[in-house]
Amino acid sequence: MKIYFFLVFLTTQNLLSQSLVPLRINTVEGKRIHFPVSKTAASYAMSSWYQVNHQITEIVHFYWDGDRAHGKVSPSYKKRFNFYSHNKTMVLLNVLKTDSGSYKLIDRIRKGILAHVILTVFTAPDAPRISSNSTRENSIIALTCASSTEIESTSWLVTRNDVHDVRLTLIDDNKTLIINGAQLTDSGTYTCFVHNPLGSASSFFQLTVDCECVKLITFSKYHCLQFTPIGFNVRFRK
Repeated sequence: MKIYFFLVFLTTQNLLSQSLVPLRINTVEGKRIHFPVSKTAASYAMSSWYQVNHQITEIVHFYWDGDRAHGKVSPSYKKRFNFYSHNKTMVLLNVLKTDSGSYKLIDRIRKGILAHVILTVFTAPDAPRISSNSTRENSIIALTCASSTEIESTSWLVTRNDVHDVRLTLIDDNKTLIINGAQLTDSGTYTCFVHNPLGSASSFFQLTVDCECVKLITFSKYHCLQFTPIGFNVRFRK
């Protein structure tokens, strides 16, 4: 009977770790965040909450002393976290932007994951930075929109003389706009918008596609001479 119980316990532990879906919590600075734990996970006597980012740091560990559950917060977190030993939950006080990351409740005996929270702390978005890898005609131009703050979504507004949507694609969660086989008509204003729960911000990029040709300046215009195997083509550009 004891062997059967032990096998069931191990099976439950493995299923709990493998099927656990992280709970995502979005918040802003200054709030209090409660890290919930299921009744099954709370029943494990020896467990610890860890912050898992570039390194793994223990926040609080729980243990049994006689017939009561106890907990102890690591010194560096003592003024920032409250905890409840009976259900293995904890509360983060006065959230900071640097608190963003992954938090896991780990069974210290079998190293299984009992609870997993991914915390994202938002601040009002700053104006994004837009960069371009090229401005040459017939090249693949990538306009990348980068933000220094946490964002939920990115969108673009394209203002130009001629829009060929078939050659425009978005990658990396819409952060990068690709122009395949760039043409002179792709020159124009490209505006990137970033959004999060605290608002939106935007920046624009004035793209000028350079033609693959020799420029002959004549009065107020110049001619684009593009050489071909049988001669050259002349195109006019303002």
